[in-house]
Amino acid sequence: MRDAVIIDLDSEHELVITTDGCTGIGNLEGDLFPLEIEEVAWTACKVALMELISLGARPVGYAFNHIADLADHNKTEAGIEKCLNDFGFIDIPHISSSEKNFKVHQTTITIALTGVREKREKTKCSNPVYVLIGEPLVGMEVLENPEKMILPEEFIRLKKAEGIYEIIPVGSHGVEWELSQFGVKPLETVIDLKKSAGPATCVIAEVCPASIDGLREIFGRKLTILSSECGPFREGESYA
Repeated sequence: MRDAVIIDLDSEHELVITTDGCTGIGNLEGDLFPLEIEEVAWTACKVALMELISLGARPVGYAFNHIADLADHNKTEAGIEKCLNDFGFIDIPHISSSEKNFKVHQTTITIALTGVREKREKTKCSNPVYVLIGEPLVGMEVLENPEKMILPEEFIRLKKAEGIYEIIPVGSHGVEWELSQFGVKPLETVIDLKKSAGPATCVIAEVCPASIDGLREIFGRKLTILSSECGPFREGESYA
């Protein structure tokens, strides 16, 4: 089960709706982690956008809520626009709402993205390899270990790579839970697979075994084999 609503649009297309939000992260007195509003908005948008793209949709519109200092509304908008630009999308129409009746003591930024995708038959590999790109990070780990996260440009390369059958951004449920939805038990690895991946700092990919070499060249140590028929590789380890 994916974190999205999928609705028939017509005989050839479907609407895909994804959402995410951040609370307690920002510049107000009640926030648990200090962070610039642009970064909070960028992060919330990234999670929803990666889910949307992984399902084969392109964004056509979005709505966001800015529950924070009203003076920072334009910063939230700028952070979202930057995220969309980082993934290759510009001038996406949107609406927004803010809390104007009461003083806000803790930041909440939410976003809902709407996308469109073509209907198509899903292809499957008879002996897929499940790999992890990036590592699960949460809270201050996200700020302290950016080199361990999957980046927008890396996500785009993964989406375009040969032999990729499914991409699953990992969130608070953790890697192990996401794999369980496919009936897959992961191999042992030094990475904590039960841990929350916070703002989708890593993704699982279902790939054809023949694609492993190419992915290893692209992602290096960020790639971890989780479950596979991977032949010469030592399963459950990252590769340089």
